Amino acid sequence: DERRIQSEYKNSYEQLMYWNLAKYFKGEPRVSFQVADSYHNYISVYDYTLRFHHGHACKFGGGIGGLMIPMRKAVHRWNQPIFADTSICGHFHSLIVDYDVMINGSLVGPSAYSMRLGFPPERPQQVFRLLDSKRGWTVFAPILVAEQEGKSGRIIG
Repeated sequence: DERRIQSEYKNSYEQLMYWNLAKYFKGEPRVSFQVADSYHNYISVYDYTLRFHHGHACKFGGGIGGLMIPMRKAVHRWNQPIFADTSICGHFHSLIVDYDVMINGSLVGPSAYSMRLGFPPERPQQVFRLLDSKRGWTVFAPILVAEQEGKSGRIIG
């Protein structure tokens, strides 16, 4: 898995999807996209700076301390040149929310990819979080996208 850091965005299906969505909604004044040609994408919301990234630049390695130790180290490094109040990513198929880090869940739930990398099985879900202009982050709730059968964890549908 060779990374081409300088031109990584040119080789990304995710980036292509964003460019296509931006093109599709070009005439819609209620929708706008900010598609960056770099690993990090920064936006300002109220008085907060949010950093979006895919997540793969943070090396997890399945360590005993879990994902948050390497993620905190990466966020600390990234905050040196450009400070962000919150760093937001996906990639790890695990829903984790902390004061300055938000990692989105996965719509597909447990998969061969998540099992190969040793992520704990997690039901299909996406993160929902509200940022209040005066109070900062307030509400957090997972959006569950599949039903679960009892305590077995087996996904229905």
